[in-house]
Amino acid sequence: MRIIYSLNTGIDDPYFVGRNLENNFLFYELSIRLARQYYPVTLYTDNYGAERLGHLVDEVKFLEKNPEFYIWSEPKFEAISREKGNFLHVDGDLFIDKPFNLPDADVYYDHTEEVLYEFYYKNNIENFDKYGVGKVFPEWTTEYTGAFNIGILGFKTEDIKNVYLDRYYKMKEWFFNEFPKDIEAPLISMTIGEHGLACICNKLGYDAVPLNEHNGYLHMYSGRKHLPMFVNIVKSYLDNNEFKTYKENGYNF
Repeated sequence: MRIIYSLNTGIDDPYFVGRNLENNFLFYELSIRLARQYYPVTLYTDNYGAERLGHLVDEVKFLEKNPEFYIWSEPKFEAISREKGNFLHVDGDLFIDKPFNLPDADVYYDHTEEVLYEFYYKNNIENFDKYGVGKVFPEWTTEYTGAFNIGILGFKTEDIKNVYLDRYYKMKEWFFNEFPKDIEAPLISMTIGEHGLACICNKLGYDAVPLNEHNGYLHMYSGRKHLPMFVNIVKSYLDNNEFKTYKENGYNF
């Protein structure tokens, strides 16, 4: 199995510019060094990302950045679209200390988000349904049993992956072309990517496993990872630890 990462260093988002971009390079470095102790690693990125992180991975592939409607999660979906075979996409703020325990499943994701419905998902889910997302996303439902956080994402087969990607890209196109522009819809990537994944798995009967229930990794999602205390912890860990590769540790792929 291979671990893949994705990073667009030029995205216009407060979490990806200036000091936060420098922090993200630290987080990616630690995440990659930890993962590469057990797995070969591919990084999908741009020229600057390759300059800063390319020496840490087995393979760099350059992002095309070509979708018409580009949102901050796009590098992840481009990487997943292009990658073949057995892999997990891992976010650059997720840190492992041992190989993944992977029960047999159709879909792997990070964790089930059950507490943020009122804050992040409710209005989007209801408005998307009201304005006709079902015509491009037949599995869509307003029933909320928890969004599937995709800080880790993997699929048992290409067919399952392609169903998810088909719905993601069609839904995104529908949103930008048909959803009313005067209705606020924050964090659409979470609604499309995470509630959408839950809808597909629940409706089509895919066995989806949250890997946080079977593993002890740390995922510092959202803005909390930029707290100075955590940034200093990451710097210290990088400065004071030796990282061997999967080959040196006897993991053969």
